[in-house]
Amino acid sequence: MFLHVSAIPRLLAFVIVATTATACFGDNEPEQRKAFISFLQTRVIDRPGVRIPKPSDEEVKSLGSYNAHFKVITDFTGDPALTAMADKLRSGLPNLSNIQSVIDSRDILRKTSAEMGDLVRDER
Repeated sequence: MFLHVSAIPRLLAFVIVATTATACFGDNEPEQRKAFISFLQTRVIDRPGVRIPKPSDEEVKSLGSYNAHFKVITDFTGDPALTAMADKLRSGLPNLSNIQSVIDSRDILRKTSAEMGDLVRDER
């Protein structure tokens, strides 16, 4: 199957229009990535101890496809079973500020490790 010579200019024009339209309406991935990094840095990382924030409608729009990545974080931190498991684990751990405290707390750490394994098995 060959193209007729008169069809080539029309095909070329179609390709140019399609390419231009894709460039105009294409994905703004670099800007979305920059917005996602900025959001994580200013609203999550720079605020330790604060709950994971819910992005505003404007932020959701600026994050674009990265909003789905952030949803993984919020779904994980919003799961009551996982939160309860983390709280139980955290409450059972001693303050480990140096190597000596880790050595002194070996028995507690082993016990907590076993309990954590039981918690994970129970959740399945």
